[in-house]
Amino acid sequence: MAPSAQNSIQPHVNGLQLPSASYTEQKPPPNATKPLPPNLTIEPVTTKTLQAYRRLITLLLPIRYPDKFYHESLENATPDSIALCVLWHEPGTPDPKVIAGIQCRRVETPISPSSTFPTSPTTQQTLYIQTLATLAPYRSLGVATALLDAVITTAIRRYEHVTSVYAHVWEANTDALEWYGKRGFEIEKGVVEGYYRKLRPMGARIVRRRLGVGDYLGVGEGVGDREDG
Repeated sequence: MAPSAQNSIQPHVNGLQLPSASYTEQKPPPNATKPLPPNLTIEPVTTKTLQAYRRLITLLLPIRYPDKFYHESLENATPDSIALCVLWHEPGTPDPKVIAGIQCRRVETPISPSSTFPTSPTTQQTLYIQTLATLAPYRSLGVATALLDAVITTAIRRYEHVTSVYAHVWEANTDALEWYGKRGFEIEKGVVEGYYRKLRPMGARIVRRRLGVGDYLGVGEGVGDREDG
């Protein structure tokens, strides 16, 4: 009998242990990533791109983040943070332009040990999307979807037992809620009241995508590149 989503069996893909909570016959998200234009690259945020990345986030998002947040944006600044940006390489221009960015944080929560499988993990790791933003002229290129896929791939390679990825979305932002829905996210019940203090209404919805076998198969070939976190 095929194992269900509640099963504690831990399958492996090319040596990468799948999180038990996500072992399910998961269908791929309906919106597959389309290739980016050849002059675009996805790269970690570095000291060279940090200021442009910070301007992008400040311009496009309603939350003002402290300096500590941007310190954690830098590559390898902390094992719990992942920040990527998309660079637009203009021919004849020495410095590429930062046109999009995503930043996530690993969240670790304890789970009850399994009496049936005593060696199963005692913590559950999720990936929280703190920011995801793209400059308006580039939003038809599939940049945000490519960033989402890239950060999930990075998390699976870097951490173990990543079971889901989630984000807060302004409750009135129906376009964003629909965007996440098309990429395999489910809108959880209830509203987080008062989350966006500068917006009206002030509430946020939580969107969550559970990671399954398909996500791990997608990065199975690059398992050896996973960093210790």
